[in-house]
Amino acid sequence: MNWIINQLFVSQSINGFSDAVVRVSWSCVDPSSINSGKCRRVDGDTFLSNPDPSGFIPFDNLTKDIVLSWIYASGISKDLVEIDVENQKNQSGPSVVLESKQVPWS
Repeated sequence: MNWIINQLFVSQSINGFSDAVVRVSWSCVDPSSINSGKCRRVDGDTFLSNPDPSGFIPFDNLTKDIVLSWIYASGISKDLVEIDVENQKNQSGPSVVLESKQVPWS
């Protein structure tokens, strides 16, 4: 499985820290399904707790492994997400293509 960090959301200032990550948008994708017409994936957003002063990592020093460790520590089960992606092999039905649209109100 391929875990992808799609986007990091930061707070400009929180608890005295700047650019602290407060939310992570991620995907877990079965790479063998990418060109199959039915990409198997699970997408999620993880909200993080306030940064710990003893373990704060500056934004520019973050790595994919560090951010993934935060996701798993927040309660997202790596194994269960990957099982969910794998179980999509057994689902039948047409592929669904999703499109992002702006909300229709102002």
